[in-house]
Amino acid sequence: METEGLFCSDVMFSLPDDDAGTRAIFHPDDVASVRESLAPGTTLGYLEFRIITTYGEVRTVVGENITITEDETALEAWQQGVMQSLLQEREKKAEQAHLQLLKEISDITNRFNQSGTWYYNAATGQTWYADAIFRMHGLPPQSLNVHLHTFHPFIHPEDQDLVIAFTDKALHDKAPLHMDYRIVVGDQERWLAYRAHWFYSAKGEPVLGGSYQDVTAQKAAQRELEDHKAVVQFQWEEA
Repeated sequence: METEGLFCSDVMFSLPDDDAGTRAIFHPDDVASVRESLAPGTTLGYLEFRIITTYGEVRTVVGENITITEDETALEAWQQGVMQSLLQEREKKAEQAHLQLLKEISDITNRFNQSGTWYYNAATGQTWYADAIFRMHGLPPQSLNVHLHTFHPFIHPEDQDLVIAFTDKALHDKAPLHMDYRIVVGDQERWLAYRAHWFYSAKGEPVLGGSYQDVTAQKAAQRELEDHKAVVQFQWEEA
């Protein structure tokens, strides 16, 4: 019952790459029965035995649908398949960590710029808005069921008809759209810069996406500058 290699899922146990230690051994009373069960030519649908862990615990291991083979070629192919699965799982986890890092960087950047990204997949109807866009509208992140018109109720009444007409036309014509408009959040009025353009996903699906940015401060500064210019112009004309 000695082996140089043992392959099993990470649900059972996992050893670091540089750890040559033993996590568990067969229970001495079960070695003979396991040897007999694993004899060449044996058909085995079920196997049960005990192990002793390095912590002195006795645990029972149960297996079903077990295949026994002495074909080295088949064994090597199986081992390669196991290793390939492990490598793919590691790559998947690394990609997930990478995407999570990108999301965190995006969230920080969005907060700094008071902006947020969004997209709408015209083929599937899938829609997504960054947390920052919810905050712009005075809402907790991801607190609404999202669709292409999720935030239309927040549009200022005086701007609503034009905004909806422009967004519907951009959707119908598959055209880009840049515009600024007002929203009402509680008793506050805010200005948003809406940016949208079309592109294709990796599957070739048409996607409309872009960003929202809170430009209320910029609009206030612009109005203040225009008022100042008007006062200067008036004083110059009187002089």
